[in-house]
Amino acid sequence: MNTEMLECKRLTVGALYRPMRIDHALLNRIYADITRKYPYSDLKHLPDGIRMANGNVNDFFVQNNRLQVNEPVEVFHAAKEKAMDLFDMASRSLNISEFAATGVKIIAAIPTGKGEAGNILLREVFGALGNKFSVLGGGFKGAGLRVVLHEEAVRQVKIEPFFGDLSSIYIEVDTQYPKPVKKLEEIDEAVNGCYDYIFENIAAFFKEL
Repeated sequence: MNTEMLECKRLTVGALYRPMRIDHALLNRIYADITRKYPYSDLKHLPDGIRMANGNVNDFFVQNNRLQVNEPVEVFHAAKEKAMDLFDMASRSLNISEFAATGVKIIAAIPTGKGEAGNILLREVFGALGNKFSVLGGGFKGAGLRVVLHEEAVRQVKIEPFFGDLSSIYIEVDTQYPKPVKKLEEIDEAVNGCYDYIFENIAAFFKEL
């Protein structure tokens, strides 16, 4: 399989901090400051904060104990730099001195050829199980796998056919870092670590297929 075609599709970065009380005036100022640089057409007040968004394309949550960015990826490092800048702007306004935990999720895909995603995983990963899936029911379209790894971080990896388009395999790497951090550079490193995992470990896995 040609791993040079592996590409990131979406980036999510979230971080938790000690719960705080945030009034609506401050939340509105944060929204105004951010939208001067990054346009968000929608603003929704939540019971514990705000969600600024451009429809379902991208969004940024500022809540009483969490920041979270969801961005589509065209150029990964541009999406990452935007996420880090949003975190910087919000954390300065909220005077956040420490993040208790960080999460990074990257969704990626690798093309396989028309309609081949289900067949490749079935043949190369599940092997002898291939003819036993009929026991579960009819209409079989494909199967995927989920791997959970506990090292310095807790990493969950999903690899499965993209069922809306069987010409691609869908990859999701969700990594949770429970260690407190004081600097945004450490969150930046966590994002880089998740990205490197995809293009080193996941790519090596696909080269074996």
